[in-house]
Amino acid sequence: MTHVTFVQTSVSSSFSHRGEHVARVLRDTVAMNTSIASCSALTRLGALQPAVYIHVKHPCLAILGRPGTRHVLDVVDGAEHLQGFDGLIASTQAQIDEGRLWRFHLRCKVRGALPKSIDPRNVSVARAAQNSFCATHPCAVIPHMANLPCTTMADPPSPRVHGVFGLVGASGDTCSDTRAERARAFPDALRQSQRRTPEAPGNVDMYGFCHLMDQIDVAIVWKMSNDRDKPCERFELPVMANRPAIIHSFYECAREIEGAEPFRCNDTACALRTAEAIRNGALDAAFGRLRVEVELKNAQIPAMYRELVSRVSPRR
Repeated sequence: MTHVTFVQTSVSSSFSHRGEHVARVLRDTVAMNTSIASCSALTRLGALQPAVYIHVKHPCLAILGRPGTRHVLDVVDGAEHLQGFDGLIASTQAQIDEGRLWRFHLRCKVRGALPKSIDPRNVSVARAAQNSFCATHPCAVIPHMANLPCTTMADPPSPRVHGVFGLVGASGDTCSDTRAERARAFPDALRQSQRRTPEAPGNVDMYGFCHLMDQIDVAIVWKMSNDRDKPCERFELPVMANRPAIIHSFYECAREIEGAEPFRCNDTACALRTAEAIRNGALDAAFGRLRVEVELKNAQIPAMYRELVSRVSPRR
């Protein structure tokens, strides 16, 4: 099997999730030969090992085109990094045509609004560039793995009688109105730590997710931005951690998981009714089906990476 190197160009939690963790899981579950490396370290090398290089969130432009290499750009959910993406396409068009540069991410199309961090003058260009690229070049959709230590908890949670909500993903809010809406809707809900905590080997719970799961009985994944295409790991991770989760139906991904239907809500009143149904046991069977579906989806991800690498590897 071809060697796979996950490339880190900038410091971000995305590299922990989509690089370090994935490399370790692929090594342990499907016996893939994987490694991680920084863009700067690879750039300094005179020649690169023949391999598939997966660039996480940001491309390491300096190593594109090196002999014997294949490159995949995983832009994750980083629509805010699409500024200048049309220039990237132009500069690497020859490699794309030769099958040496590939691209995949969580959402191949940008259907909703892009984050406010994009210069308004560039929004239409950025969206058109991404969608045009995906219409004419290979894209694969590989979800986030459940990549936190507490997502392997086999035991059921403590009896759900204390009525504690936990807001998942609230720190990434880019829309002040939704922040105020959440505060009004769930005034006593606990939130994830905003402080990055030191990582221990094999532990990627940098922002207190597992600590939050230990304290709550129901997770709330509420509207946190104007981006309908946010990936669903904020919903799936609590489910894998054996905590029922309620997700705002604003998100497109909420419709892609069949078992999520009883846990989707448009408004606060629905969320409160659903939480009550969770606490009195009325949704136990539905949550069991949802968890099986999410666990199966998660278990299939290593094979998806293996198929992708096989697809882009040089043909002998």
